[in-house]
Amino acid sequence: MQCLVLSRGGLDRLRLDDSSFSIPWWTCVISSSHWIHIYGWGLRHNLVQLAASVAQDITPSYQIVLAWVYLAVCIGLIALSAFKLNKHKSWLPTIMLVVVGLSYIAYAAIAGFVVIARRIKVFNINLRGQTILDFNSWMTVVHAKFDTGFYLAFAAGFLCLVLALARWLLLRRPGATGAGEGTI
Repeated sequence: MQCLVLSRGGLDRLRLDDSSFSIPWWTCVISSSHWIHIYGWGLRHNLVQLAASVAQDITPSYQIVLAWVYLAVCIGLIALSAFKLNKHKSWLPTIMLVVVGLSYIAYAAIAGFVVIARRIKVFNINLRGQTILDFNSWMTVVHAKFDTGFYLAFAAGFLCLVLALARWLLLRRPGATGAGEGTI
């Protein structure tokens, strides 16, 4: 039963990881017809007239690959944490869950509150909410928000920490593994 609970939680965490990377983390809509989406792996937009303004913000291919490799490593560590890797280092799967959870929370926080926030400040756009930009000859309204993927990234990180805590609580008792040893 304990393994089933931990496995089910791990599967939920894997789905959250994948979902959070394939759904925008931050969205900016400019005059209802143009948009900028920032994902866990990079930036995409449909700006034609303003493309030069965001050209330096387009995520380079190598960074996109690194982001997906990071996600794959996280998923691999979560999958490995479902197994008792070594009877002498039975705490290792719990530590792996904690490291993955904290790294994912840090990744999302730095992306949202440092990288995105710094860059849009250059354009005088609010991180969340409405901004009116006045370009002397014309004005436009910009609506910006953190999107579902951003919140799913935090949920995935916290779920990983909850799984680590559950693993520690369920497996720390003597006899919890069936071998009569107290493990984490």
